[in-house]
Amino acid sequence: MSAVNYAKKCGQLIDRNQLNKFSKFAERKGGKLYIKIKPGKAKATTKVYENIFYKNFVKKMSPSEKNKVKITSRANEVISFYFYNFLKDQNLYLIWVLFWEGSQYRIIDSETGREYKVFEEPVFSSDKKHFISASFDIESGYRPNRIEIWEKTASDWRVVFKKYPGNTWGAIHPIWVDDKTVKLEKHGWLKGTGLTNPIGKTGSVLIKKYKSGWKLQQLDLIIHK
Repeated sequence: MSAVNYAKKCGQLIDRNQLNKFSKFAERKGGKLYIKIKPGKAKATTKVYENIFYKNFVKKMSPSEKNKVKITSRANEVISFYFYNFLKDQNLYLIWVLFWEGSQYRIIDSETGREYKVFEEPVFSSDKKHFISASFDIESGYRPNRIEIWEKTASDWRVVFKKYPGNTWGAIHPIWVDDKTVKLEKHGWLKGTGLTNPIGKTGSVLIKKYKSGWKLQQLDLIIHK
């Protein structure tokens, strides 16, 4: 089984199990995914997600997003949407979006319907006021090699820290030490750079909130010989 088909099978299994668990909030009918906004309230509405060809997916992007993609060879690829989770404490849905290569998460506010895009599953601080998304990719380029911290405001979520490490290292496995500090594993090339060289853990990084904002600092380094 190819990696793409395996990912689809995983997506379908997660989708089916989670929809059974959260049937009051979301359902799938006729291949379409229906998400309830303001569930249980008089003015409840629904957002619909349907698998879509990449060329049509791009049409819905903002002008700045369109400038970053090429659809010539990907026009007829299918983008799939799978129900991933409902975080009741935060009133947020998680949708897993599977591309032909790579994936993305959509975070939907169940009260407002506002939608946010990240490339790795969000990890929330214990006070639920922040989450971090650390997408790692220094080799294939199918998604951003990026670290983001988002903050809850009175009406929505906004990015308060963003770091693009480049193509020499990235970060994975974020753990909140406290509500203002998060630690991540630093991974990169173990011997030089290039597809023939292995990738592994090279240390760790800490991101901490100060009065002036969030700052990243390098911690222990692992030297590979």
